[in-house]
Amino acid sequence: MDIKVNKAKNNTYKVEVTIPSQKVDEAFSDALKHEAESADIKGFRKGKAPTEVVKQNVDAQKLRSHALNHFLVDVYSIVIKEHKLQPIVQPKFDVKAFEEGKDAEVEIIIIERPEIKVGDYKSALKKKGNQKGPKVKDDGTIEPNAGSSGVTNQDIIDAILETSEVGVAEELIEDETNRMMSS
Repeated sequence: MDIKVNKAKNNTYKVEVTIPSQKVDEAFSDALKHEAESADIKGFRKGKAPTEVVKQNVDAQKLRSHALNHFLVDVYSIVIKEHKLQPIVQPKFDVKAFEEGKDAEVEIIIIERPEIKVGDYKSALKKKGNQKGPKVKDDGTIEPNAGSSGVTNQDIIDAILETSEVGVAEELIEDETNRMMSS
């Protein structure tokens, strides 16, 4: 299995996987065996028809879908374990090629937790504090609040928000928008 992991911006990973035809054939064979267990074909007891007869009578698209579902789960778990990724949402799969007797090509989009960079909030807090009164020390620590002119909790939160950067993946925003629209 050939796996190429490309890190994009905002902790998004584009993973390109090429799977040899032997593994693809195994996935189709496993799917066919599973379908044969519950196949109800005239002239055979339920689940007792030979796999070749089942293959002729089962919808090819259903067989492909069954093979692909199990196949993608296995590929995804291998990618996550080998590259120590920690996704926070369901991956997006783009199957480029998946046919019996041929190599399979799959693209997976994986998103990890957004990266948060906290800036120099102490300077921003000091500036805010000095505008309201001398309640912030040079080292950025806050003097005990001696009155209403001191720095408030909201001032601290505002200073952190103003100086911090959060890289949120576009896919996360899109997923959340879709979730909100559907509810």
